[in-house]
Amino acid sequence: MRKRNQITKAMRSRAKAKANSTRTAALKQSYYNSNKAVRDVYAKVDSNARAAQYRANKTDNNYIITELDRFVEQEMYDLAMLRSKHTGFDWEVDHVIPLSKDGHHSIANIQVTTMSWNRAKGNRNADVFPYLLTYNYARQTI
Repeated sequence: MRKRNQITKAMRSRAKAKANSTRTAALKQSYYNSNKAVRDVYAKVDSNARAAQYRANKTDNNYIITELDRFVEQEMYDLAMLRSKHTGFDWEVDHVIPLSKDGHHSIANIQVTTMSWNRAKGNRNADVFPYLLTYNYARQTI
């Protein structure tokens, strides 16, 4: 009975939202137009802000100087693409010590890893991350 009441309540809520969607949109637009401070905040919010910060940090910490370094870096990116093509998994070039943790963009600090592992690692150091996975798994099974 409780589940049916929840479903009914959700259906009513959706119907009400659909019926009032144009009115709600008009109210939001009028508030946005009349409120300069809100408009300035929305203008400052950039969906690519994190990517821009990453690129700037990577440019400032770029230690790939010689032609050989550039060649090895390109080989790593090519290897990631080849592995993605042949294994069916997405592969990425990852920083062992993240740029956000004062790591450098250098040949000694990049590696080719699977996308899932890289995303799970986040901004942790790669040498510590496998132990964290093992530790968390051991804690869950006890």
